[in-house]
Amino acid sequence: MFMNGICHQACFIARKTYLAAGGFETTHRTGADPRLLMRMLLRDRLPHRHVGRVVVCYQGGGVSAQPQNVRDSQPWCNLQKRELYSRGEYAAFACLGWLRGAAKRVLYDPFLWRAFQNRR
Repeated sequence: MFMNGICHQACFIARKTYLAAGGFETTHRTGADPRLLMRMLLRDRLPHRHVGRVVVCYQGGGVSAQPQNVRDSQPWCNLQKRELYSRGEYAAFACLGWLRGAAKRVLYDPFLWRAFQNRR
């Protein structure tokens, strides 16, 4: 939930629950879906369940996935994470996120892989 979130396209939310949670935050152009889900699951601790079946197939690449929009919505999502997670949880998850990012940079760096293969 901290790093990847939940696929909002596959969530079914009762209207009563949606209204009780305050609905979408429309003050920002992107990121309303993850912020709503974070509020509902972390702040309100609403019960949820995994249904174990495919309910949606999509290609990805929507408005929220565009690099500029990710940069625009990230501060608001991070602010909400700070509000919804305890200080210790936020620090632990942020550290894990940094380590994950560092590992991905190393694993996908072609220069490092060429250097490694040349050592063999």
